Amino acid sequence: RTPWQVRCSQPTLQHHSGCSSNWLSETPTHNTTVKQSDGMLGFILVLLGLVVGLVVLIGAMLVVSKLRRSMNVRSYPSKVKTNGKFTKLLSEERKGEDEICDVLVIGAGPSGATFSYYLAKSNPELKINLVDRCCFPRKKYCGDAWCAPALDILEDMGILEMLEKGETDLPIEQEYIKGRPLCRAVQRGGFISPAGHECIGGPYGSSVNIRTYAIKRYIVDEFIARKAASAGANLLEECEIETMKFDQENGIWTAGVKGGTEIKARLAVIADGSNSFMARKLGLVSTPPDSVCSHQYVQIAEEDRQNFDADGVMFFSKSILPGYSAIFKHYDNDIYLGTYILPGGQSTATWIKPFEEGLLSSYQYIRHALGITQEKTQDDLIYRETKKVAPIRTGGEAKSYDDHLLIIGDAAGQVDPLTGEGIHTAMIGGKIAAKVVPEMFKNGDFSADSTAVYHRLWMEEFGEDFWWSSAMATALVWCPIAVDAMAVVGQRKGQAFLDEFGEMMTGVRSKAGFLAPHLAAPLALELFVQCFQQYILKAHPFYPDCGEEIAQKEKKKQKNKKSQ
Repeated sequence: RTPWQVRCSQPTLQHHSGCSSNWLSETPTHNTTVKQSDGMLGFILVLLGLVVGLVVLIGAMLVVSKLRRSMNVRSYPSKVKTNGKFTKLLSEERKGEDEICDVLVIGAGPSGATFSYYLAKSNPELKINLVDRCCFPRKKYCGDAWCAPALDILEDMGILEMLEKGETDLPIEQEYIKGRPLCRAVQRGGFISPAGHECIGGPYGSSVNIRTYAIKRYIVDEFIARKAASAGANLLEECEIETMKFDQENGIWTAGVKGGTEIKARLAVIADGSNSFMARKLGLVSTPPDSVCSHQYVQIAEEDRQNFDADGVMFFSKSILPGYSAIFKHYDNDIYLGTYILPGGQSTATWIKPFEEGLLSSYQYIRHALGITQEKTQDDLIYRETKKVAPIRTGGEAKSYDDHLLIIGDAAGQVDPLTGEGIHTAMIGGKIAAKVVPEMFKNGDFSADSTAVYHRLWMEEFGEDFWWSSAMATALVWCPIAVDAMAVVGQRKGQAFLDEFGEMMTGVRSKAGFLAPHLAAPLALELFVQCFQQYILKAHPFYPDCGEEIAQKEKKKQKNKKSQ
């Protein structure tokens, strides 16, 4: 135990309908002995093989990472190049061209609005049209977790203070502005491993000020968009762009607006979300989103609000790895419940509904947090709205630029493939783009050579870490016990481990940090211990895997299809 009282509880399990696990079929027997010496010898050889394999894998990952980084740096110009074909387009040379704006930003979410804010603030002479097909406040289905890099940007904009006080000088007159905080700090958080090991921090939160807030997207998205407008961007709501055509000779984009009007611009910035509708229409993005997440708010009765004594917890289940489920407590005591289905695993979007039904019927931690008892079933829960499932594009697109064009945020796949988190990377990407664009106008060069600088910079800032995330996601699918090992090591090390874990999982530090000796050594040792306990001693998990039965049904379907 640590001063933060990191818990490792072992609740009694019973069989539940709709949720099965072959580990739950008999009573745990932790005193099992290996009778045959050759069995023990075989196990030792397996462990030695794992050690050698782990060393080789780590070395290979480091080498490949360095090669990828050097290739990416060489693939794009180190500075803006001018080819003499363009004329300077500074404000004093553009008189009489008011019908053509300088920059058209398609999508006023966190990436598009952040880009518009910083560009308008530093270059007030530029005419920026920030358009969105919806009217604020608008619903946006997401995990609502705002990591430290995103909070730093909100703080720089002056928005975070407004949210913390529940006050604003922006033109927002919605019912949620009542002089009370509109965000909640995740002071006590953590995760529960597939075997049920709890690694949850203490009530005082991070010891090194690692911040994560739960903020509803429909609130903060409007704040950022209005802030961009106050900085000088022209915010056009309910303005849906249906077509885009590029005049190569004059270097002008013509965007067709639903309803028949047009907007002309020298530079187009596509920030229209994970479906990347416009980029796919232009042929710049060729694939659909590769992940999904569910979203719902559960209204918690006043007498049940103390049940969930943490602020945010992730739940890992073997069957949906590298995905996970999560609950977060909001400022109004609503609890967000969602499940992320991420690339690399066997689960699909169709698993979400039965999987979450299994969580509500048999996962005791979640049942207790939501106030579900024998008298009050999951059917009695009050939801703010119907469950929604939203697409996610992860891992970064290979090309997020073209002549007179940038792609930012979710549209460019700027989402971590291990966590599904993309708010902070989208905002960072928008801020990077806002630094690159003024140089384009200064030099009068909007060619692909010039816009490629943006791609190189965001790859260097956070894109390279996506490779580590993908590698870790693959490793977790093949070796789910690694999550159990992390949880047990976290129990021993306490809040210090959770702080480092949080830094790497939220983009403050690279996930290559897991290879640091002070983390890699105890994790490797505990991995062997968990292998021995679960595979040799047949130790039972503390919680059921609510996706195992779904996986078995899917395998049966696939088998029947092949036989036909």
